[in-house]
Order: sequence, then structure tokens, then C-alpha cells
Amino acid sequence: MQRKDWIALLAIFIMSLICFLPGLNAYGMLDPTDSFFFEVPREMIQCSHYVTPLYNYIDWLDKPAFSFWLTIVFYKLFGINDFSARLPAALSGVILVVATYIFALKKIGKRAAVLSAVILSSSPLFLIVGHVALSDEVLSMLFGLSMLFIGAALASNKQKINLIAYVLLALAVLCKGPIALVLVSGTVCLYLLAVSNSLNVIQENLSKLRPIAAISVLFGLCLPYYYFAHVTTSGAFTDQFFLRQNLGRLQGKVNHLEPVWFYLPVFLAGYFPWCFYLLFSVPRLKKVLACRFKLTERQEFIVFCLCWFIFVGGLFTLVPTRLPTYIVPFSPAVAVLIGSYLDILLKVKAMKKCVSSPQKKGMEDICISFPPVLALICAIIVFFLLIAKMVKGPVFMALSSGLLVTAVFSSFSLQAFWSRKYNKAVISLCMASVLGCAILVPASFYWFYESHQMVINQMIGIVKEKDANLATLFSPVPSVVFYLQRQVPNVESLEELSVFCKEGKRPHFLLASRNCLKMSELQVNEHIVSTDSKWYLLNVEGFPWKNNIAP
Repeated sequence: MQRKDWIALLAIFIMSLICFLPGLNAYGMLDPTDSFFFEVPREMIQCSHYVTPLYNYIDWLDKPAFSFWLTIVFYKLFGINDFSARLPAALSGVILVVATYIFALKKIGKRAAVLSAVILSSSPLFLIVGHVALSDEVLSMLFGLSMLFIGAALASNKQKINLIAYVLLALAVLCKGPIALVLVSGTVCLYLLAVSNSLNVIQENLSKLRPIAAISVLFGLCLPYYYFAHVTTSGAFTDQFFLRQNLGRLQGKVNHLEPVWFYLPVFLAGYFPWCFYLLFSVPRLKKVLACRFKLTERQEFIVFCLCWFIFVGGLFTLVPTRLPTYIVPFSPAVAVLIGSYLDILLKVKAMKKCVSSPQKKGMEDICISFPPVLALICAIIVFFLLIAKMVKGPVFMALSSGLLVTAVFSSFSLQAFWSRKYNKAVISLCMASVLGCAILVPASFYWFYESHQMVINQMIGIVKEKDANLATLFSPVPSVVFYLQRQVPNVESLEELSVFCKEGKRPHFLLASRNCLKMSELQVNEHIVSTDSKWYLLNVEGFPWKNNIAP
């Protein structure tokens, strides 16, 4: 790497820090998922129980322990707080942005590498997942780094894969299970089918990946943990994690069932405005695939990223269980595809002389200017129709400033595009996306926390003040366990509620969502302690009621 490359790397590192770190501790934990990743490592520390995760002081066998181990490390370093819990996800985002630049620099050139890193750090979905305490960003980092190593090796004439890739892949398996192996294997097979015209070419490419070393590293790092988890739980971990959570999700037997088109709006919103460039790049990608048996190293790396994007997106589209976070692992591939396409467009524009009037623009002019137009329109619409009506106070100022920055730089970009100053236009669009996301994402989370979570915290305060025995109805609320630091039973029937009310200290409170209104036996209106119409804190002392008299 030259001196300019190191300067660019430093700038990208600072940019990624600005995107991911500010605001991590500006809002508390968010139920129901973010708070699981706060509470589980806290209980593991409290109980000195480090093999399998704990939730509500019993084994929580839905996930392996690696991502929780990372949180435990930061809890030990910086204390048990919001910042420590979210730091693993945020740093994972930073690492993956920097790594994308480094690998892309070697394969697709300096400008394309910088664009890829900027696109990745300003993709809303990738940034959002990096601001919450979930394992998905950690998985994306470990899986993404191993994929970048694999893609670099396959796109090279002589280079064999670095074994660090398989260490990272093994950690990805310890983070979220065998899905990482499925995604890697599927992508590699799709790539080999796309670029190989003979069995000898496939064998040559596979030799670059050192499959025997891969199996040794993966088995050596993963099997001891999974065996120990199986033994210490008498087989319950294997049954719950591998059979129910993994196989069950593939079969659609677990929750989060969504329609087959679910990921289309998620992708368009999660990678806005860059997603439009990916759509416009299809004709050029077709041309590359047309000569797929005679590709340059740059083209081979691009085709690998295309296979990465297609397989990950296609697999999760076919699986009935769907969540927005599932597609985050293809984020580096999307960034490289779009960054390389933008780089080509800018090269073409630099080579052409402007012989036509500004009003007579070709198809590529329209393609390259359409996304910032749409970004500007959407920013204005969101600003006037949503923010002013839904948000007030400091959060309104933060969201407004983010939207204003986005609109201003988008307008600069639009004007530069129209004037055919394409380098300035792309720089302005990058600034709009980076600064807009850096401000809007944490501000939006704070707004969500204020509007959805603070009432639960207030109810927890009432429970602590009354020194009451508390249960939740139907759905666990991890933040309750975190703040009370004791087991909170989750009742799923009126019979279980009756048993709960006969045990423990008095009074007995029940925290429930608005679904409790459908249960006439609860007589909700007569027993409300606190409510915001979304959450209800009920005094259920003496349930089942006699003579309809409130306790």
C-alpha cells in the first residue's frame, strides 16, 4: 500500500467510527431482542456460567455463546451498561468497513475501494444492526472477512487462501451456528459453476481454498464447544439449537413467518439510495458474465461478490422464516458491486467529451442522477409528513438536522450531476448518505426508546417501589429481568397466572401488552396500576377474582 492508500484507510477508519460509535449509550435497551443481549451476558457473569447462555437464570439454548463472550469482555472492561453491550456490534461494523476497503483496494482499484467502504458504512440496514446489541453484526463481520479472504484467493492466479479465513469462519459458526458454513459453501459452489468450463478448473480453484486445512481448523475449533454444550445440557442444547432453531427455521416451524416478497422492501430501504445503482448495474454485470471463462482478476472478484449476493439473498428468500437482519451478511458484496459500478461510470464519463447539450442526456446520465433525486424527494417528504407530526423536543431537532444535512448534500449532488460534474456529484451523495445515516440512525433509536421503552422502565420502577412479585404475560420482557436482577416468570395461561398469584411475596403484579384486553377474565380496567394503552401493569393479587372485587 502506498502513502495515499494509508491516508485513505485512516480516513475510512475515522468515518466508520463516526458512523457507528456516537449514540450507543444515548438510549437504553430495547425490548424484546436487543435487551436479550444485555441480560444474557450479565447473568452469565453473575452465575459464573460461561458454556451456554443464561436467560431468566435458566439455560437459554437458542444460540451459542461466542457473541455473549464478546459482550462479557466489554462488560468486564467498561462495566455493565448500554455502551458495553452494543460495542461488539459497532466495532464489528467498523472492522468490516475497513476490511472491505483493504480487500477491494487490491482487487478493484483505489476509487472503487473507497466507494465500497463509504457505501457499506452508509447503508441504513447495516448501520442500524451495528447500533443494537444483536449477534447479526458480529456474524456479518466474521463471515464477511472469511468471504473476502476466499474471494481474494479465488480471484488470484497463484494466491492460496490465508488460514485466518477459516479461523474467522469457525468463530462465525460459534456465533450463530452452521448457517455460516451453508452460506460459504453455497456461494463458492455458485461461483465455481459460473466461472469454470471444466472439471480441471474447478479442482484448481478448490486447491486454492486448501479444503483439508479448512476441515481441520473448523472441526478443531467448533467441535469441542458444541460437544461440551451437548454434554453439559444432557443433549438439550443440540435438540433446541440445531433441530428447532436451525432446522425449524429452514422449515418455517419457528416464528417470523413472512411473505416471499418480504426482502424486496427491506433491501430497497436498507440500502437506500445505493440500491438503485445495483439495479442499474445489471446490464454491465450481464456483459461480464457473458465472458465469464476469460475474466480479469477484478472481474473475477466482482463475479464472486455477485454470487455472494445472489446466494445469500436467494437462500433467505426461499426460507419461510424471515427477518430483516438475515440479509445483513451480504452487505460487503452489495457495497463492492455498487462501488465497482460507480467507478466504471466515473471512468466512462471522464473519457467522454461533452458534445451534447445538458438537456440531452443518455441513459447512463439518467441512471447516475436518478438515485440522488429520489433521495432528495424522500428526505423532504419524511421531514414534512412524518417528523413534524410524530416527534417533538430534542429528538425532533436531531432528526431534523439529519434530514436537513441529507437534503442539502443531495441537492448539491443533484446540481452537480445535472452540470455533469460527476466526481463532485458522487462525493456530495456520499457525504449526504454518511452524515445523514450517522445522525438519523441513533436519533431514531432514541425516539423509539422514548416512545416504546420508557413506559416499561417506569412500570419497573413501580414494581421496585412496591417490592412486588412480577410476572409477564405470554411474551418475555428481558429488560424487566435486567433491572430487577431476579427471575421473572412468564405466564402463558390463566391457570399459570393463578399458580403465580399463590406463590412468593405480595403484592403480585402482571406486565402485559394490549393483548391482555382480549382476556375478559383479567378484568383489566378494574386492576390497572399503570398503562400507556400499549403496555399494562396490573395488580393481580388474589386472582382468580371473587365477586368481581379488586384487591
